[in-house]
Amino acid sequence: MDGIAKAISDLIEEARLPEGGRLPTERELSERLGASRWQTRQALEKLEKEGRIWRHVGKGTFVGPRPAVDVAALRPLIDSSNPMEIVEARHTIEPALAAMAALRADPGQIAEIQSIGRRCSAARNIEIYEVWDEKLHVAIARAAGNKILLAMFETVNEMRKQVVWSTMRKSTLKPERRAHFSEQHRRIIEAIAARDADAANNAMREHMATNIEVYENVVRAKKFGLSVFRT
Repeated sequence: MDGIAKAISDLIEEARLPEGGRLPTERELSERLGASRWQTRQALEKLEKEGRIWRHVGKGTFVGPRPAVDVAALRPLIDSSNPMEIVEARHTIEPALAAMAALRADPGQIAEIQSIGRRCSAARNIEIYEVWDEKLHVAIARAAGNKILLAMFETVNEMRKQVVWSTMRKSTLKPERRAHFSEQHRRIIEAIAARDADAANNAMREHMATNIEVYENVVRAKKFGLSVFRT
């Protein structure tokens, strides 16, 4: 079983799957590794216990430890909320986190934020971009060094990732929009690396304001039957 678990770990490394990246299905892994479904399942359970992966029934297997937020517990809030409330919450929380990260991030965290930013900017498609974009905002939130604000961020972030909102984002994040977001990311990262809390706050606030603008455009387009999804 250890051999199959190692083979899956090697596959993760070779594919350079980031934290949150989705693995092939259990069936696909079994065929690729020449193992039975039972052997593959046992290997996945081993990796999950080690915190290398986590699994969600009906959604798949993902790289990294299981998210801290219990989605089931959030369901009543998710069902009664809407995307605008989510972007407004981000607009409130994330500028403060960016400012705190500028003051508190250690050199390793800054290097990680810079590396993630480069990977996000270089993403070849929306799926890869989505993974690295989330990873960047998570890294900044963690670098802020405030557990309560981090828990608030993780709650909002988990709500953001729900199917309807994810689909909404994918409908608007065309290459030109991603390029604009990448430029905003660059300014945020540079401000954090320079230990400039005010600049980091302002750059993240501008980035969040753009998110609100994008959503408002989507709502307007859907209301009047217009097409803004290719801009």
